[in-house]
Amino acid sequence: MMNNKTMLGFAQIKRAGSPNGILFHEDETRTLWLEDEKIATGVLSGGIDLYTYYYELRFLEDFPEIAEWAIGSAWTQQVKIEQPGASQGELVGKLFFASEDDRGIYIVERGHDPMKKFAPVIQVPLPGLFNVPLNIPLRILLAQMLVAALDDDMPYDEWIPVTSLVRRDDVADLFVTDMAGAYGFQIKALDNDLRRALCELQNIQQRE
Repeated sequence: MMNNKTMLGFAQIKRAGSPNGILFHEDETRTLWLEDEKIATGVLSGGIDLYTYYYELRFLEDFPEIAEWAIGSAWTQQVKIEQPGASQGELVGKLFFASEDDRGIYIVERGHDPMKKFAPVIQVPLPGLFNVPLNIPLRILLAQMLVAALDDDMPYDEWIPVTSLVRRDDVADLFVTDMAGAYGFQIKALDNDLRRALCELQNIQQRE
């Protein structure tokens, strides 16, 4: 039976000074760390390059005991969406994170790329103390909430609980290779292939 710590894992590369993530060792083994404590050892054989490991989401196989994954940061709180106003052809409003004091501006622009089905481009803020662009799940969730509110499927000015943690079985479905096609929107400055974005935001390059 798993204890509470092995229920949660951070999928990003563990960097120096970071308490969480996957540490890649010179002997091609991997260990998973949470709060500066080693909680699991990878079960896959060595020889997997970093790009393949992340693009193919191999951490799911490497650490099968993990039930929920965080990417970049873990944020579970509540969000409130302010109804937008129109400004120069864009929709602009505020997102509030857990309190009236922690807020940021969201912007929804028209999409102009026919290859992406003219999907709107959304710029979402992140919580002040958790402003981690690598937290792709939270960015996707916030964009989905905005689209739902614009479509009258979610209320404005009400606190709604959210979490950036992703259940193991949902990770592959979240990290689609065509964001515009799968979600119906684009996130500004984020690669349309979310698996490639997961690599790019960690400065992981594909081998030639």
